Amino acid sequence: MLKTLTTLAAVAVAFAGATSASADVLISTSHLSGRCIQLEIWNKPYDGGNHPEVETSVYRGVYEPRSKHPTKLIAKRTLTATGTWRTYTLTCPTPGRYTVLLAGWGWQVRDAACVPVPARSAHTTTVLPASASAYSLPRLPTELVGAAGLQVRPAVVGFTGDGTGFLGGFTGASWVGRPSREVLEWAGRMRWSTWTSTEASGTGAVWSNNGEPDDARGTFYPRAATVRAYDPVNGVFRRLTYVSGGQAATRRAVRYGGYWEWS
Repeated sequence: MLKTLTTLAAVAVAFAGATSASADVLISTSHLSGRCIQLEIWNKPYDGGNHPEVETSVYRGVYEPRSKHPTKLIAKRTLTATGTWRTYTLTCPTPGRYTVLLAGWGWQVRDAACVPVPARSAHTTTVLPASASAYSLPRLPTELVGAAGLQVRPAVVGFTGDGTGFLGGFTGASWVGRPSREVLEWAGRMRWSTWTSTEASGTGAVWSNNGEPDDARGTFYPRAATVRAYDPVNGVFRRLTYVSGGQAATRRAVRYGGYWEWS
């Protein structure tokens, strides 16, 4: 059984492959480096299984599979997910709108990309996000893909390493069955009461997968929780403790290449 993690800004699809090996596959949404459209991909096999392949196609404009006026295919490439977080350049096209189509064993998803017109001025002004000033504070690994993998006061934090547990908030739902949406759309938001250079604390909900009939098709249930992050090293909190139902659990942050995971 092959499965992907449901993550923010990530392509997340549960699918079955013709192998008995189990694996987690993370694929970032497409992003730009200069004028080049890039993807990041990573695979964590558990029992020596084959590394999955992802077919990537880039179309000019908005891709609609049943359209009477199909868009032009400008690039196609097969990527192999390995145990190293890798960045692949798909194409460096002219400015305009593009669609990145990703396909694997039994699944297919689309992602939009826009290549901007190069600035005419030789002087470049960088506009930082409103939260950029918060980067002087330690960030917390979230097990989400790309820039969302390390955040100050994140809304949602994955803490199991396999997409079966998240810290979020209450949404009014007593359970969520086999979620097909991004985790931020169903897991609510953590409420952080403090966030300093030494520790952070907050309240929210622990969303846990019951694993029935398996993790890919399980149901998530929320339970009230208090959360504390601490032990900052090089600007990253390395310990996370949450208390729910009178029981406490502590996780340690571990880095695998460019990806952080709680163990």
